[in-house]
Amino acid sequence: MLEFFINLLIFILIFFFFVFIFSIILYFIFKIFYKLKNKTKTINFKTIFKKFTLFLLPAYLLLFLVGGCSYKYMDPQYYEFKSL
Repeated sequence: MLEFFINLLIFILIFFFFVFIFSIILYFIFKIFYKLKNKTKTINFKTIFKKFTLFLLPAYLLLFLVGGCSYKYMDPQYYEFKSL
């Protein structure tokens, strides 16, 4: 049982790491295009980050809860019973 919770914790940490990296990549792409489009305006990091986070957080949580957090695939006994 303890091994299951350790695997679940590792899975959650890896998931949020990739979400963080993907969000940073999207943010910088958005920032570059925005600067190219509006060269005279300055970008306020806090407002863009807040809007971007509020936009992406529900989508990531939905993807995680619907498809990413599946307990039957984390259980090694599932594959043993399925193969019999």
